[in-house]
Amino acid sequence: MVGVPAQPPAVGIVTDYTDPDTSKLVRALTSAYTDLPTRDFQCGYACSDHASWHEAGVRSAIPFESQFIDYNTNIHSARDTLNTVDFAHLLKYVRIALGFVVEVAGVHSS
Repeated sequence: MVGVPAQPPAVGIVTDYTDPDTSKLVRALTSAYTDLPTRDFQCGYACSDHASWHEAGVRSAIPFESQFIDYNTNIHSARDTLNTVDFAHLLKYVRIALGFVVEVAGVHSS
């Protein structure tokens, strides 16, 4: 759900059913490791797996491919195939994920 950029491209940060501090970290990582802006939005319901983790007391955040939950109409459909993925855009989310791992693990260069 991150391979189709919105127009204009942005990382949507879901703010309901998430941990505010973890979402703040994702915003900072997005700024540090990509050229994408972030846009906060609410699903208004438990729109993905992050909500179950949040309800169980696990800190969660979710960066999304746009600031609108229904932007990509291919998600979970027969059209949700590799030929609809923008891999250059997807790479930006890989950078966010790797930055998250490094920050949470406390890995720092010497």
